[in-house]
Amino acid sequence: MKFTQRMTILTQRTSEDPKISAKILPTLNWNIFENLPGAATDNFELLCRAIIRRQYGQFGDFRALANQPGVEFHLRLSSVCDLGEPGRWYGWQCRWYDLPSGTDIGSTRRTHIKAAIETTERVLPEITDWVLWTRHILTKRDQEWFFGLQTKMKLVLWSAPEIEDHLSGPAAILRETYFGELVLTPDELKNLHGTAVEPIRQRWLPEVHQVVEAERVLHRSLGEIEAWSTISEIRGQIDENIVALRAASSVLTDPIKRRLNQLIERAQKASFTLDQCYESLKVGQ
Repeated sequence: MKFTQRMTILTQRTSEDPKISAKILPTLNWNIFENLPGAATDNFELLCRAIIRRQYGQFGDFRALANQPGVEFHLRLSSVCDLGEPGRWYGWQCRWYDLPSGTDIGSTRRTHIKAAIETTERVLPEITDWVLWTRHILTKRDQEWFFGLQTKMKLVLWSAPEIEDHLSGPAAILRETYFGELVLTPDELKNLHGTAVEPIRQRWLPEVHQVVEAERVLHRSLGEIEAWSTISEIRGQIDENIVALRAASSVLTDPIKRRLNQLIERAQKASFTLDQCYESLKVGQ
């Protein structure tokens, strides 16, 4: 058998069997990715963000805000992981760059990268590692320019190989949802629905159709804002509770007051996170 694709071999040891088991995974099909609905630039950012959140989110404080200055998302480590020790703070700038492999990115893109680094230093001055994540590996000239930039942060380059390396374990589902059989587009969902109702077409009345839980799950999985309306409702409930807790805190004494204020702080972070999630879903992220 001749293998024309690059294959990645993942090995793991299990407590039940000391032998090494291997699984062969094919290289990613970027043609499928490029044909996904929406702009490839946005999809690339979403993929990279999902990879980091799934692989490393549990090891620190992961943040991904709408229109985040300097970087698309960042992670402050609180536990040891493959990225490093607690205290390390990573920020990722994701750039698709619709250029052939081996092509210089050009002066305009270099200017944007330099500006993003400067913005990060101003807005998030405690970031220790600044990662530029592109699809193709940068050319030698671009790498020399990039690593020659003056900054207190450690500059790092990631590209497609880092995507392949991280599409395992908690992020394995992303391999199929962005590159394989689990890709589900709105058009494909419409076609599947049409096929499903064809046998009962004559008596199918959309006006009286009752949505079932399976449909609700699909709509949530597709990120439709109507399917996530409860996010804003929950946030409203949290905000109301914060007001009530603050009123109660004013008449309490330590240590109960201190603990209540800690609870209020956590509730404020939860409210902020829910608001950012809802706003991101509204714009298709």
